[in-house]
Amino acid sequence: MSSALAVTLVAACGMAAEIYYRDRIERCVAAQAEQELGSSVTVGFGARPLLPAAIDHHIPSMTLDTENAAFGPAVDMQAQANLKDVDLADKSSGGASVTSSRTTATWSDTAILRTLHGLASEVTSHPDTNSITMQLLTGLAAVELHPYVADGKIQIEIVSSRGVPAGMADRILGVVAQSLQDYPLNQQPTDITVTPAGLRIQLAGGFAELPGSTGSC
Repeated sequence: MSSALAVTLVAACGMAAEIYYRDRIERCVAAQAEQELGSSVTVGFGARPLLPAAIDHHIPSMTLDTENAAFGPAVDMQAQANLKDVDLADKSSGGASVTSSRTTATWSDTAILRTLHGLASEVTSHPDTNSITMQLLTGLAAVELHPYVADGKIQIEIVSSRGVPAGMADRILGVVAQSLQDYPLNQQPTDITVTPAGLRIQLAGGFAELPGSTGSC
């Protein structure tokens, strides 16, 4: 066998091993992350090779993306989590552990409307006043809410209420507030901003463990 052929075969075997291991880790971490973030999590490692992690079980960083983050009853909340110093062989939980993490979540007006399940007919964001308006009865009534961060939680307050049936404003407030109270990976909110399209939430956290799935990755 020529040296060139030997090099080619070694390279091919290494590439096949990398593809196999990357796919295995993606599926394993995704299964664990879905218990924290929600359904259909996509795992990203960047261009770095993962085979060294088969020996030391350590990945410097990874991203987790989902189109349906589960922070409570929220529907269609999108989120991207950035994890640092991931240990794939955490023995205490059977899952992976991370040293620190940050998450950016977006919740569109349309998604908020779907979450309200008929309590409102339209949702409109107002970045200039940092508030969102829920219209009822095709605009004949409205509730305006202001989100902010205090004491490590996202708080929601009613700014104004016009023509709303008794108790309806509090029901709307309750659904929106509950959708913003469950945070993944021991994170806490650092900021919530009203954008032209909805809400953008920033979360950050330190050490956290992903729940074990069928054993360590």
